[in-house]
Amino acid sequence: HFAFDHRDQIHGVQLCVGAAFDFHAGTKIMAPTWKQRN
Repeated sequence: HFAFDHRDQIHGVQLCVGAAFDFHAGTKIMAPTWKQRN
């Protein structure tokens, strides 16, 4: 919600990546594939 709420104040590109960095760093475990699809 932050990016949407502040879209008028931030002049540039915003990328909403969620937990992608956490998954890549190995600090969070992704849900099983069957759970990701539902």
